[in-house]
Amino acid sequence: MVMKYYADINDGSYLGSWDDADPNRPTGHTELTTAPEHGDQTWDGTAWKCSKQTLKDYCAHYRWVKETSGIATTTTPLYLVDTSDRSKVLLNGAYNKVLAASNPNATMEFKTGTGWQSITYSNIEQIALDVADHTSKCFTAEENVGILIDNDTIADRAGVESQFDTEYAAL
Repeated sequence: MVMKYYADINDGSYLGSWDDADPNRPTGHTELTTAPEHGDQTWDGTAWKCSKQTLKDYCAHYRWVKETSGIATTTTPLYLVDTSDRSKVLLNGAYNKVLAASNPNATMEFKTGTGWQSITYSNIEQIALDVADHTSKCFTAEENVGILIDNDTIADRAGVESQFDTEYAAL
């Protein structure tokens, strides 16, 4: 018995796998020896491919994961900062308090991954700028990867991840 994989002859969509002796296996469809890596790939006659929209959706997801995974700040001392959406909202509130204050040497208590820390207003301002810069770089990298997908330069998820990381690092 040999397992065969089938793609619709009209649109290339994956139909499933059947044993070659199975009388219920599809007929009139493309018979293949390999299955798609992901269920949303289609057969283009030579290989399983992701649609451009699928790759762009994946890139948006990859950007969100990178965007919300945290950063190390450029401050002294260095802080590891949570960049989840909630954390960004709280940091924005602290940043607005800093802007309204007249004393850049004042401190604010923050709970971090290593416990409570007293952070100066000037460091809060720099942390907020670092997070904003990180977020902006994530969206710019996503936009640049989307252009490469449209130009058929990227054709798979591994290419999306690799190029995103390259684009981010170059910004």
